[in-house]
Amino acid sequence: MDFITIEYYLVLIGWVVAILLGVVLLLVRIPGEKAHFSYRRAKNTCALTILLFGLEILFQWLMRFFFDINDPALSVSVYLFTYCAAILLFTVG
Repeated sequence: MDFITIEYYLVLIGWVVAILLGVVLLLVRIPGEKAHFSYRRAKNTCALTILLFGLEILFQWLMRFFFDINDPALSVSVYLFTYCAAILLFTVG
């Protein structure tokens, strides 16, 4: 098994796990009481952040292995935008 194959499967597993974790976190039931409002809002914010991470990894995976785009400026800009947005959302959560 060469390095490209290992990288392909590691990135595939990474975005699948991130998307599944985000979806599961969104679907978790929380009591509808007013006391749990802040927790529910934080849970939804963190779930959206994890989904954002998963979509970013998916985008990079598609660029690398299917569209054969090796533009470093595009990769860095996508990473920076996603990480800045995710840090802000995690802080809010």
